[in-house]
Amino acid sequence: MDKEEAMSLKHVLIENTTLREIILFECIKSMEVVAEGLQYNTGITKLEVQSIEWVGTLVQRLRNNTTLTSLELINLEMDKEETMSLKHVLIENTTLREIELFECIKSIEAAKVVAEGLQYNTGVTKLVLCGIEGVGTLVQRLRNNTTLTSLELNSLEMEKEEAMSLKQVLIDNTTLREIELFECIQSMEVAEVVAEGLQYNTGITKLALWRIKGVGTLVQALQKNTTLTSLVLRNWYCVVLKGLEHLCKDYEIIQH
Repeated sequence: MDKEEAMSLKHVLIENTTLREIILFECIKSMEVVAEGLQYNTGITKLEVQSIEWVGTLVQRLRNNTTLTSLELINLEMDKEETMSLKHVLIENTTLREIELFECIKSIEAAKVVAEGLQYNTGVTKLVLCGIEGVGTLVQRLRNNTTLTSLELNSLEMEKEEAMSLKQVLIDNTTLREIELFECIQSMEVAEVVAEGLQYNTGITKLALWRIKGVGTLVQALQKNTTLTSLVLRNWYCVVLKGLEHLCKDYEIIQH
């Protein structure tokens, strides 16, 4: 999209009153123009931004938005300045409920900036982190969060230290109800740490485990759990559950 085409989109964003979802994928060259449209938009509830440059210019215009509830940032090279824009949105925006970050945080420095925003966020209920750096830094800021109910960790190389952050969230956070762990536990050592958190968790009602190491260790930690009602196992045999049938009222066993 050149500047003239971006101007057309800008006017749609400002004037159209029924548009609710927008996906921007490798299509914007005149970012400032589109950002002006977003600033004055009063209808969009979901925004997905994928593989574009200068995403910070767009994101910073969402700070005072009062309709957006879902934001997805996918495959973006976010530098410190751009993550600062996201930080301020997390702190100041009061309507945002779901955030998905896919391969858009490429350094620990950027993760620390976003983590500060998560620490002071009071609205997000669902957080998805996929293929990013510094997941432990982000997760540890959720320990005292009082609004988040769903956390998904996807395609992450979690080390023991990062697993410790997740463990503390599982023990300390009292509002988290659903956790999905997908290709993020690659060793028994990490699985054992997370299992300790599950053992003392008193709030989760749904747990999904997909393609991870040590699934038996994690399931075993649920033996005395009194809140879990749904357990999802993907790519594992039902033998994992032998002797643990009492754990859940509702089993959803999915195999591929």
